[in-house]
Amino acid sequence: MAEHGLIVGDEVPALVVARAVDTGEEVVLFDGGRHGYNAMFVDEYDPGDLEARQAETPFELGGCTEFAVEVEVFDNIDWDEEEDELRDEEGVLRLITGEEISSERLRADGYDALGITITNPDGTRIDIVAEELA
Repeated sequence: MAEHGLIVGDEVPALVVARAVDTGEEVVLFDGGRHGYNAMFVDEYDPGDLEARQAETPFELGGCTEFAVEVEVFDNIDWDEEEDELRDEEGVLRLITGEEISSERLRADGYDALGITITNPDGTRIDIVAEELA
């Protein structure tokens, strides 16, 4: 079996998209330019670079391109304390881009680590993303 590396961004953050087998709908599993604490509050990216990212060749494992997908997010951030520090002088939560966000979005998208594992029909599992995001 061939060795597979993790999917990571080089010049720009990774964008991991899955396509539903039954509907063909594309679902963003992870956007390293927008998801996670650092992307929201620390790292700045050129918006044009983020928009220019394109899906590459579909991932293949053992001749298979259809997988069950498991996404895990980890959050060890004390949001009650952190939220107060992130508010501006008007008491508004803002991303590094200046976009205003809600407490709910902060807590949903500001996780500090993420892992994505895929499993093909014969049960072979492989980790394709493992990112520390804070």
